[in-house]
Amino acid sequence: MEQRSSNLEVYPLVRMENGWSIPDEVLIGIWAQIVREEKVKDLFYDGTINTEYEWMEFIKRPGTFPLLIVDKEKNTVVHIFWIKDCFDISAWIHHCGLGKYRRGAWEAARDHWRKYFPNLKMLLVITPESNTLTVKMLKMIKFVLIGKIPKICYMAYKNERVAGVIGYFEL
Repeated sequence: MEQRSSNLEVYPLVRMENGWSIPDEVLIGIWAQIVREEKVKDLFYDGTINTEYEWMEFIKRPGTFPLLIVDKEKNTVVHIFWIKDCFDISAWIHHCGLGKYRRGAWEAARDHWRKYFPNLKMLLVITPESNTLTVKMLKMIKFVLIGKIPKICYMAYKNERVAGVIGYFEL
């Protein structure tokens, strides 16, 4: 656990000698909230994650580094971030806010990666251009959006391909 402001803490999900740093019940609760908030189709637009089992297998996959941002006063997870496909100085970033967006969640994750992944210098992102809320958020948190790749994102729930907005953030 990493202390943030007066009310946000960062909890990385890591395999430990006797299990995982975050109990399965918490991870299952996050999945349930993603489902309740109807975010599955936007988050996993390619259709690869649809069930609790698939979520648990995915979030614990080697090479995936999740972070939970927790409001310690309310004892609730307010955001989950993960990086994956780390190579050289870069990694792909993904995220999902839970409930109302919490200011400071991005900064907490960013600062964690700066501290615990010192060789990581670049976060990469690709998101469907149709996900205007995520594109807006990326701009808000100062990602550099460099353009679009036509038809790169397969939208499984619509059986169509759309352009992907590609960007980066220098840590």
